Amino acid sequence: MPNPPTFNLAAAHKFFTAECYNKTWGFMDNPKRTPEEDLSMLQAAMASLWRWSQREDSTPTNFSIGYRQVSRVFARLGGTSVQLGFKLLKVEPHKPVEAQAVVED
Repeated sequence: MPNPPTFNLAAAHKFFTAECYNKTWGFMDNPKRTPEEDLSMLQAAMASLWRWSQREDSTPTNFSIGYRQVSRVFARLGGTSVQLGFKLLKVEPHKPVEAQAVVED
């Protein structure tokens, strides 16, 4: 089991909730995103939403806003979450995953 953090975890969740949320909007406002930025945009939106789930002060309104942002990201990227996952990770669903290079260096 890892050692407990040496920083204030609640403060970190609070900071990264807003940081990821604002970062997502920055990506959404960029009409010339790269595929890498598309993936980062989706990750940031999901990270912000997850951070809300770790906070004691979260409310249904916070979750509603987070889910709305995630849905807007999916809408901007086009397709369903499953399709986007395959597209962003460069996985072809009709081929076995072990035969593909999922992560490119």
